Amino acid sequence: MTIFISNSSSSPGDGLRIGTVPSPALGSGASVTVTVSITVPAGHTPDVYFLSAIADVLGVVMEGTDANNGLTAPAQVEIVFYR
Repeated sequence: MTIFISNSSSSPGDGLRIGTVPSPALGSGASVTVTVSITVPAGHTPDVYFLSAIADVLGVVMEGTDANNGLTAPAQVEIVFYR
């Protein structure tokens, strides 16, 4: 699973790739919940961002549709300077 952050688009996979998370292979109709800690790369300005994830971002797994491989968090995240 690949994690993305964007300050302008809520579409899953838009913006900057900020990490990957191992996830198990899933059968048809299955889902998985993962927990991850991420570090936002230096240089990001304080702002409100969309956080999204894409499964099989490289299209390696043969599927009938890739339309259900992405999800954007229901609420945006705010990045602030840490002092």
